[in-house]
Amino acid sequence: MFGAAVGEVAAAPDGGRFRPGDAVVHPYGWREYAAVAETDCVPVDPRFPDATAHLAPSSPAYGALTRLAAVRDGDTVLVTGATGGIGSLAGQIARLLGAGRVIAPPARRTRPPG
Repeated sequence: MFGAAVGEVAAAPDGGRFRPGDAVVHPYGWREYAAVAETDCVPVDPRFPDATAHLAPSSPAYGALTRLAAVRDGDTVLVTGATGGIGSLAGQIARLLGAGRVIAPPARRTRPPG
């Protein structure tokens, strides 16, 4: 079964990016052991209280805030879709990443036809 999973590095080559015991996210699903290329692993951010925060539905929000937007301490973050599942997590994750302010506009109401 494939999909995002959190794992612990059991063995790693000398001079590599990871050491045994490091927590990582990889795309090879939940299993007891997996031989995973270093390039397919992302370190688990220690700022999150639970490593499962890296898994769906929070993973798109986390990826956008760490890889695309690179949120830093004190940043202001605008989450336009904050009323949805991913958007509501994006605001929380932004704060955990150090954002000083998160702006989450209310959902636009539309009138029913007629």
